[in-house]
Amino acid sequence: MEEYFNQKRTTIYLSETTASLKSRIKAHLLDRMICLICLSPFLIWIFTKVDRGPYIFAFSLILILISTMLYIIVPTITKGRTLGKMIVGLRTISVGDEHANSGQHIGRGLIYVLVPIFEIVYGYYLNIVMILFWFISLYYFSRNRYNQSIHDKYSYCYVVVDRKYQEYLKQL
Repeated sequence: MEEYFNQKRTTIYLSETTASLKSRIKAHLLDRMICLICLSPFLIWIFTKVDRGPYIFAFSLILILISTMLYIIVPTITKGRTLGKMIVGLRTISVGDEHANSGQHIGRGLIYVLVPIFEIVYGYYLNIVMILFWFISLYYFSRNRYNQSIHDKYSYCYVVVDRKYQEYLKQL
C-alpha cells in the first residue's frame, strides 16, 4: 500500500509519515522507564524480604497488570498513543483506518503481556528468546519500507509522527 490516504486532492505517502527507529526506541525506553517507576515500590518491598520465592510470582502478576495498562488500555483510550509515544510525538494508526482499534492494540501489546506469563511458566531463560525476538524485529524494521516491526505487521498498524498525521487531517 503505497498511498497512506488518497482522498480528495491530497495524497500523503506512508514512507514520509512513519516514525524513525530512533524515535520509536525513545518512546519504548520511556514506556519501560514508566513501567519501572510503577514497579519500584513493589521491587523495594520484595528485596527487603528474606524469602523472595513467593513474592516473585506476585511481582510477575503485577508486571502483567502494568504492561496491560501501558501497552493495551492506554493506547486504546488515547487513540494510539502510549505515554512514551505522547512524549516523543508518535501515534499508532491502522493500515486502512484513521485510528487503530482496540483489537489492533491488543495485537501490538500482546508481546509485552505474554512474556511475563511465559516467564512464570517456563522460567527466566525466556529472556534469551525475547532478546532474539527484538533482534529479528530490528532486522525486519530495517528491511521494511514502512518502518514496521513484526508486531506492527501482524496487527496491521503503522507508527507515524503525530504532527504530520494531524497536518494531514487538517487538510481534509
